[in-house]
Amino acid sequence: MALRTTHNLQRGIHRLLMAPQDVPVKDPVPWREPMLTLAAASAGHRALFTEYEEFLADSMLIAFDLWEDRIHAHEERGLDPDSALKAAYNTFFAGPASCPQLVWVVRTYWLKCDALNRTVPPDERVPPQVLLFGWVLQAGRDDWVQVLTAMTYWPMGIDADGHWV
Repeated sequence: MALRTTHNLQRGIHRLLMAPQDVPVKDPVPWREPMLTLAAASAGHRALFTEYEEFLADSMLIAFDLWEDRIHAHEERGLDPDSALKAAYNTFFAGPASCPQLVWVVRTYWLKCDALNRTVPPDERVPPQVLLFGWVLQAGRDDWVQVLTAMTYWPMGIDADGHWV
């Protein structure tokens, strides 16, 4: 059974790739057109993405199960499938991306990417949203894209000095 969501995938893709460019961080990593590919990235970024994929795979399994369990619980209370989906979103506005383990993985690897970017020359830096989402999109992981695009925003912030936190 396919994962049940209601959000607009194309809007989610655009939001996740472009929104970080609006945040006034110190030493931002510039956006590249076309988007940098995994194959063109530094060895350090490729290794970090491989590690991220392993943790993301585990958290995606949890996110899928939690989300479907939430919907199913509403169906067991007598709601039809569409109403059950709506009820699940009413309590978890980011749908399957509300999974705490998934949020932890995204935050952890965003910060790891940022830390790695500070150790490499500027032309080797990779925007965190490219490593965390763009390369998943390029790999054709449609199931993961569907979950990640349910995030209404990246679960990150900046401190008083303009650094990601």
